[in-house]
Amino acid sequence: MIYDAVRGLLLRVLSAPTQPPDAPAGSPGTTEVFRASKRLLTVRLIGLAIFMAFFALPMLPVLAAGLFSDEPAAMVASVFLITGLVALGLMRWFLIRLDWDMRYYIVTDRSLRIRHGALIIRESTYTFANVQNVSVHQGPIDRLVGIANVRIDTAGGGAPAQGQHGGAGHHGVLVGIENAPEVRDRISTLLRAYRDAGLGDKDDRAHAAAHVTSHVDVLREIRDELRAARAAMSAG
Repeated sequence: MIYDAVRGLLLRVLSAPTQPPDAPAGSPGTTEVFRASKRLLTVRLIGLAIFMAFFALPMLPVLAAGLFSDEPAAMVASVFLITGLVALGLMRWFLIRLDWDMRYYIVTDRSLRIRHGALIIRESTYTFANVQNVSVHQGPIDRLVGIANVRIDTAGGGAPAQGQHGGAGHHGVLVGIENAPEVRDRISTLLRAYRDAGLGDKDDRAHAAAHVTSHVDVLREIRDELRAARAAMSAG
């Protein structure tokens, strides 16, 4: 297929990965891969066709007149414009198909990884320790074709992890998913299981342990002071 050949050549030139990303941190056997629906690709291609139609239709009388003109310059200009329109449409079709083809959403029992793009590759990893909310967003066209976006909102504050973008209020989006509520519920179930198991990043566990230790030390000091006060009262 011509698309596959051009895609392979472009990815080699760009040194872009041709395989799905590695699974993020998680237990063996828990990796699940979600892909954008082909309906998303169909919707975007229909949008391209509508845009090209509205762009080209006003030009049709001029192009037709030029093609059937006795003037060679007008004929050449019309052929040049038609060729340019076709090339533009094919390029946009290729980029839309490539964007859909390069989208990967990978979930484990501890984290989520999203990667998309070829010219500019964006890969983000979200650990369940930082996830605050999982929600479904669906516009009117999405409802019509049966797809939706699943959004992951993480805790604000601090610098984003490697591969993430933005500051406080980081979020990732699984674009164009079929059965989005089921995907949301699956991620929410993994998130609850992760939290119920008391798992967390090493830094979080170390911070919590230090916090508990400081409280224990204070309680011990209070205990020792009460014992000393009791001993003094008994001696008196």
